[in-house]
Amino acid sequence: FRYVFHLLICDMPAKAAALNMMQFNGFNGCTHCLLIGERMGSRHIYPCDSIMRLRTTENFDKHAKKAQSRGQPVAGIKGVSHLSSLFSSKCALQCDASSLPRGGEDFL
Repeated sequence: FRYVFHLLICDMPAKAAALNMMQFNGFNGCTHCLLIGERMGSRHIYPCDSIMRLRTTENFDKHAKKAQSRGQPVAGIKGVSHLSSLFSSKCALQCDASSLPRGGEDFL
């Protein structure tokens, strides 16, 4: 049998693990953009005061392959995901709204 998932709903740490990337609270941890972010006290924030470059499936895959060959993260991606054959792109993974900041109202 061959399975292909069109959507996987998970919490934020599981999404980072499934994508093999940094978590939301680390540098380059945003799954939507390529901002590095910065520490503000005990929080990691992604200020929108600069031009935001979005992650695309193409640059996500390119960074994953480069990180895999280098053995270190590239733009927050640690390498090729073991689950990449099960879903078509980073867009196939969505987070449960209850695990998002402020109940997901910023992302819906």
